Amino acid sequence: MSSERAAHLLRLSALFQAAPAADVQALAELARLRTLRRGDVLFHQGDAATHLYVVESGWLKVSKLAAHGQREVVLHLSGPRQMVSGVSVFVDNARYSASAAALEDAGVLTLSAEAVRHQTAQSPALAQAVIAHFAKRHVELLERFDDLLFSDLNARLARLLLEHAPPGTTLLLPTNSELAAHLNTVPELVSRKLGEFYRQGFISLERRTVRIVDEAALRSLGGP
Repeated sequence: MSSERAAHLLRLSALFQAAPAADVQALAELARLRTLRRGDVLFHQGDAATHLYVVESGWLKVSKLAAHGQREVVLHLSGPRQMVSGVSVFVDNARYSASAAALEDAGVLTLSAEAVRHQTAQSPALAQAVIAHFAKRHVELLERFDDLLFSDLNARLARLLLEHAPPGTTLLLPTNSELAAHLNTVPELVSRKLGEFYRQGFISLERRTVRIVDEAALRSLGGP
């Protein structure tokens, strides 16, 4: 991966959007691209948290084993431009609290935790951007918790589409089963809701590729 391509991806990720260009470029020069096939595991729960990852293409499932390792709980799905394991890299001797695996062929930018911590410590502006990002992320997690408890599927699906497919872009969706696990519902309801959004003209949908057509309509359903 060229440093220019890596810098472009880092600037699109939430963590580094507000970071100084020089800091982003310094990290980009240390980045590497890792290619995953469907089913490949990026890291296991309990592994040493040695790297930060940003998804370039494809989807990753982040999950955790519960009930003495007998049941898998999907925590979230990470798609293009999204970061994986961001918090862990800022904690000394941390271990991944969940596992990440590719739901389809994927490309993932990798940065060593040591390099990220070093660059952040050297740049007050980057440190400020990192703190701001994690403060925002904390609020988003609280909102997601509220979503799962109190909002309906229309709102949760609208939020997911607005987050992963900003207007003007397209998104290859994971399977309905994978979306259902993320949205805390069942695949049949995901299929029905996607069909409703399509028929109402909110989205275009072809071969699992979605594009937002009516952003205002999705936001009115409870999107961010």
